[in-house]
Parts: sequence; structure tokens; C-alpha cells
Amino acid sequence: RLKDIPDCTAVFEIEGPMFFASADKFADLSIKDDVKVMILRMRDVPMLDATATRNLFAILNLCRERNVTLLISHPNEQPMKVMKRAGFVEAIGEDHFLANIDVALECAAQIVSESQIKV
Repeated sequence: RLKDIPDCTAVFEIEGPMFFASADKFADLSIKDDVKVMILRMRDVPMLDATATRNLFAILNLCRERNVTLLISHPNEQPMKVMKRAGFVEAIGEDHFLANIDVALECAAQIVSESQIKV
């Protein structure tokens, strides 16, 4: 089912385990100039390793440099444990982890709306 994506929001769906072999592709995500919120949809990521976690930190740093809010949608149990152990959950904030894409899209719409008010 197609979802309505708020303006200034990018959604990237990651499928399959995120290990060292696939982690480099993940690190190549690009952010367009008008993006205010990036959602990483992780519902189909059953496993995550340390290399992929380092790349998550790189994406988080890139988002911060560009004033983009990073949201994680539907992380599974094993990836969430790895992200907690690595300090990623603390770095991004637990409130940036959302149960599903619908909640993440609502949150993104709110963030975009608030950013437009500040301008």
C-alpha cells in the first residue's frame, strides 16, 4: 500500500540483514537539499552488525550536519539490541525510534510543520 510522504521527507526502506558486506551500500545514502526528515524503515532488517552500526552513526552525523531529523521506523529486536549496545539509541534519542511507518510519517509531518513555523 502506498503511503503519503510529507513534504521535505525522505524514506529509505532497508531490507535484509545489515552486515559488513551490505553496510557500504547503506552508507551511500544521499540527502537532497530540501529534506528536513529522513526515515529509515527497518521492518525487514532481522540482524545488524557493528559495521552497519558505524554506518548508522555516519548517517546520523550527516543528518545533523544538514539539519535533518533522523527517524527509525519499526526496528526489530536484534538490531535494536545492537544499536543500544553501540550507544546509537542514546545518541539519536529513544523518541526517534517509532513503532511503524505510519507513526514515523505522522512524526515527520509534525517536524516539517514546526520547521516551517520557525522560518
